Amino acid sequence: MQAQVEDYNFLDVGAYSHTPLTLNLSKGDEQMDLKALYNISYGIYIVSSKKEDRINGQIANTVFQTTSEPATIAVCINKKNLTHEFITESKVFAVSVLEQETDMKFIGRFG
Repeated sequence: MQAQVEDYNFLDVGAYSHTPLTLNLSKGDEQMDLKALYNISYGIYIVSSKKEDRINGQIANTVFQTTSEPATIAVCINKKNLTHEFITESKVFAVSVLEQETDMKFIGRFG
């Protein structure tokens, strides 16, 4: 699942180390496959972003659907990770749902 972040706000969460993001997936992305939302459950995800020619990703365990109309998800990102900086600057991120059988060595590459 990938989306262009055009209109979002980082919520003021005070001293917390993570930034909750909400994103309207329907806005400006005619090719978004809304069936991808059915794959979101409690699990482990890779949230990645691109800034110029660099790509970075991190493990996240908090991705959930907040509404279906408009299709919106919330993602929790660690403010200290490079991925947070990339999302803030590029306003672009992708979420990959990992299979339950994903090898721990693969997961370890993303923190």
